[in-house]
This record gives sequence, structure tokens and C-alpha cells, in this order.
Amino acid sequence: MGVSKQQAVENRKAIIAAAEKLFRAHGIDGVGLSALMKAAGFTQGGFYNHFKSKEALAAEVVAAAMDKANGDLKEVIAAPIEPDRNRLSRQVDFYLSGTHCSDIEQGCAVAGLT
Repeated sequence: MGVSKQQAVENRKAIIAAAEKLFRAHGIDGVGLSALMKAAGFTQGGFYNHFKSKEALAAEVVAAAMDKANGDLKEVIAAPIEPDRNRLSRQVDFYLSGTHCSDIEQGCAVAGLT
């Protein structure tokens, strides 16, 4: 008996979550499908039920990371500005913050740029 559509969606999310974690830690080229699927709790053969290729998965992981970063930036922009600051200085502070710089380093690792 196959899995329900809802379970298939949950399984796909689990694979994406495992890929995000492993890609950040080891880079895309540093993670094999076997290790990825094991981390997600599935067999390697099930991968192709969800993605055409590892590149398709990587594109989805990167797109999700970009969406999150855009959401974080929108939150910062929408936050009230302290009376003694302006938007430009707030954006510069955000861009140079430890959290943002850490996200950039992790993003570079995902893209294989480190």
C-alpha cells in the first residue's frame, strides 16, 4: 500500500530539511544521496519519488533559504526605527550582524563557494 498524499508531502519536507542541514555542513557536493536519505529516515531508492535529481533538490533548498532570508529582511525593514537612527544605518547594521554573516557563510557552503 502506498503512502497518502499528505504523508508524501511530509516525507518531501523531511528530505528537504535533512538536505538543508547536510548541505550547510558539507556543501552540496559533499553529501551523497545515501547519506542524505538516511538522515531523512528513508531509503536511497525513495529519493526519485520526490525529486528528479540532486540538482533539483539543491535548487529547492537554495530557493527556500532565499525565501527565508527575504522574509527576515522584510521583518527588519518593517520594524519601527529608533528615533536616533535611520533606515540605512539599520540595514548596514543588519547586513554586518553576526547572524547575517553566519547565514552568508552557510549559504556559501551550500553553493560550494568555500
